[in-house]
Amino acid sequence: MKTKHSFKFIFLFALFSLIILSSCSKDDSASEPINQNGGEVFRSQVVTINLNNVTLSENEYQGMLGDQNIVLQKSDDNRLLFSVAQTTPLGLIDLIIPTLNNTTIHYEVKNTELSETPDETMAPFFTNLNAVNFINSAQNLELQNSINSFNAVYDNLTLEEKTEMAIMYKANTVLINNILLNDFSSFGRNNASSTGIISSMTLHKTAVLGIAAGAVLFELGVHPGVKALGAVLAGVSTGFAIEYFGQVIDIAAIRFGIMADNLIGTNDRDSQSTFISFQNDVQKSMSLDTKNRKLMASDSDNPKSDIISFFKYHNKFNYIINAINNQITWVNNNVIFANFSLIGLEVMPTTSPNVDNSVNTVDFSKISFSVNHSSLQLVSSTLQSDGQLNMKIKIIGTPNSLPVESFLNYSYTDDLSSFSGKLPIEVNSQVTCGTITDVDGNLYPTVSIGTQCWTQINLNVSKYRNGDIIPHVTDPTQWENLTTGAWCYYENNGVNGVTYGKLYNWFAVNDPRGLAPQGYHIPTDLDWNTLSFFLGGVSVAGGMMKSTSGWNIPNSNPTNSSGFTALPGGMRAEYLSTFTGISDYSVWWSLEENLNQAYNRNLFYNSNSISKNLGPKTVGLSVRCIKD
Repeated sequence: MKTKHSFKFIFLFALFSLIILSSCSKDDSASEPINQNGGEVFRSQVVTINLNNVTLSENEYQGMLGDQNIVLQKSDDNRLLFSVAQTTPLGLIDLIIPTLNNTTIHYEVKNTELSETPDETMAPFFTNLNAVNFINSAQNLELQNSINSFNAVYDNLTLEEKTEMAIMYKANTVLINNILLNDFSSFGRNNASSTGIISSMTLHKTAVLGIAAGAVLFELGVHPGVKALGAVLAGVSTGFAIEYFGQVIDIAAIRFGIMADNLIGTNDRDSQSTFISFQNDVQKSMSLDTKNRKLMASDSDNPKSDIISFFKYHNKFNYIINAINNQITWVNNNVIFANFSLIGLEVMPTTSPNVDNSVNTVDFSKISFSVNHSSLQLVSSTLQSDGQLNMKIKIIGTPNSLPVESFLNYSYTDDLSSFSGKLPIEVNSQVTCGTITDVDGNLYPTVSIGTQCWTQINLNVSKYRNGDIIPHVTDPTQWENLTTGAWCYYENNGVNGVTYGKLYNWFAVNDPRGLAPQGYHIPTDLDWNTLSFFLGGVSVAGGMMKSTSGWNIPNSNPTNSSGFTALPGGMRAEYLSTFTGISDYSVWWSLEENLNQAYNRNLFYNSNSISKNLGPKTVGLSVRCIKD
């Protein structure tokens, strides 16, 4: 049969005290005697002592408060907690801690008196307790179960027991309300210097310290009501600790590697058969990612101070909870009104999948790059956008051979991670492209992009390479039914040809007499792929190819950093051979065909990407040429 009062609280918090306040064999002493004024304290109050110049190695210290023996509990590395008993003499009194080189703290003890009835004094406590809310619904159910048990105990207390509880609450109103309102500043929380994952780790730590404060409240009385007060406060702190632990597990990322240009960094050159290729003193755009995983149990040996602290308080939490759950079971079976749920442990994952994350500006600020080679100089490295690195490397002096092969060294450090590595690179001398002329005498400026030479303007020739005339077709019906080569201007207006060049059907592009000037050809699918890959991939290459003007708004990120200088010349569409898209998009032929259709590449005003499409051979598209 269960006993009348909730003596389970005595067992529960006696166990808390045995665990949290268990002493170590090692003696501890302050390097210099401490003699300080502690100010006013009150009977039934939990008092915090800050010993900033002392690192506490024990969990428990014995002290003398006047002529009373007291136990001081280690709260944090330089904090002690103790309780002022109701029997402590009033007036001036000294606390002496012999094992800390007779540290002496002077207090003035005052009595805690009620100005209202116990129920009136406790009313704010019940309000704040009922307002506690966790993100996890299961934790809220457990909390409600604890509140119901506490209410059952409170309703069966005598007036004397309610009075002792009310005195306890009044003496520790700030501490208790901070626990209930999730404000752990009393236990050392410092939000000013903590953000993100470090803030969650700090909150987890201080919530665990809040459990210890709840345990100290147990020491202040003998009635079950005071035990219940300590129990429910420790339960709330436990809930917040588990909640912050969950946040840490969700967002803590351990970064352990770099991947650039789809090549994973390594410390072993022989394992790499691929290089990141650069042109001398030419900016290259490439993808940049970090290799990441979540925090897991094996990180307990990570030397980062924040991770060391997190595991310290994670282990402290589980050490307490493992021990008390057996006692909770016993109490529930033997004490009336006892219906407390077992407290869940904090479980660290043992495995975590590796993921690739695009580097953002915050990540990039934690990365440093270098090239250690007598013939190479790292000119610049900037983040163009999330996951896109712009880098320029220059050949200096006279290298023995070309390309120059070396490594791009990198290092990364943040609050949780620190690593370094290298990526194999090769730097080629810059390609010289010059200018070219077609059979009509039109002059075309060219640009070196990676290892390729591209024309910077669209083709505007009216003859094949052998001098044969390409028909100029303006009639839409005739154009629509062509199976041989032809060209036109956009909207059949020669003014558009000055800016955008001519539009050709695929039959002209594929004619064996040759459409491109001598030494150049119509780009293949591989040519386009090489171009977009060098510029960082199809998702971003378009912005680096587009002219900075001439496009409709919004012209998405038009840097023209490649020098390709694309303008939106539109097209002659399949339906009724109508003209469409000028100022919105540009479309160029690719040499590959697929049955009755052929491939093309296009840029749009509102996108950074370059797209590959398959369409009718009868449409009229622009043409760019690439050096053989």
